[in-house]
Amino acid sequence: MSLLVAGSKALLPGCWRKPPVEATQYLLAQVKKNGKAKTAKPGDKIIHVDYVKLIAVERGAWETCLGESMIESHVPGGRIIGLDNYFATSPMPVTVWHKALVPSLYYECSQQQLASFRADADFLRAGAEYLTWVYQCAISARHMLTSNNAYGKVRFAIEWLSSAADAYRQSYTLVSFICSRTNLSRSRVLDILKELKQGGYIEVDNGYFVRLCRDLPDGY
Repeated sequence: MSLLVAGSKALLPGCWRKPPVEATQYLLAQVKKNGKAKTAKPGDKIIHVDYVKLIAVERGAWETCLGESMIESHVPGGRIIGLDNYFATSPMPVTVWHKALVPSLYYECSQQQLASFRADADFLRAGAEYLTWVYQCAISARHMLTSNNAYGKVRFAIEWLSSAADAYRQSYTLVSFICSRTNLSRSRVLDILKELKQGGYIEVDNGYFVRLCRDLPDGY
């Protein structure tokens, strides 16, 4: 007998699908125009040397990591990193780092290169809009992933992976992806996934997530 409770409302906010289009395109163009092109190989760590720096990922797939094991977010091609400290009056030391999952091309602007942007109203407006989106995503993730609802965490992680680029699906089995994002035990995750597979909610091939077959249930 299934322990799943039917439902259809997704936990993953619609805003996660993509950032604001016009603001993102403007920021990418400016960082690409003024920054230095760099490459990263799979497994490379990208760490901020200074605290005020903008990075535009032209193509690739990165993870934003906190500490040794906690993965905070995904950074696929077409995303910007570093706006939070750029807009801060007193930049905080960077406590996160990034890891490339696939060969990547990115552009990096140093503090000196960023100086000219402070008088650019369009840049400031686009930056504020993009940063608002970043914070919306972060708040949504923290709210769910710090809760005591194990099934809610698993469901959130599955929806997250379902909306992610192929590089993320190919780099993790479904179980390892969920565990790395939620810090739940492997046995707890396996129990929940067993019910979801038996209920025909998800398709998994050799441990890797393939697709959502139907809306995930509200409860467990």
